[in-house]
Amino acid sequence: MSATPTLEGTRIRLEPLTLEHLSALEAVAFDDRIWRYMMTWVKTSADLRAWVEDALRREAAGTVKPWVTVLKAENRVVGSTRFMDFDKNHMTTELGSTWLAPEFHGAG
Repeated sequence: MSATPTLEGTRIRLEPLTLEHLSALEAVAFDDRIWRYMMTWVKTSADLRAWVEDALRREAAGTVKPWVTVLKAENRVVGSTRFMDFDKNHMTTELGSTWLAPEFHGAG
């Protein structure tokens, strides 16, 4: 499977997730409102590292394409998302594990 690409729109950029993003993610990831509907809750730095490492393991296995969400105007990491559940027969994928810092909820 090909490498996770950088995707860029008018307001945000999706950069391939790496361990180097941990400190930027820590600045926004520890609000319970983010995780309330997720299968995994991230409450500590160790939880976040495990969440990122799991995403990177799945990427290496070819089952996900994980990104950090960057607000371009501030060059600031504000969340994460990923493609997952690839279905080659139907040529579909699911967009999931998506979260944003609450200050960006409903912000366009």
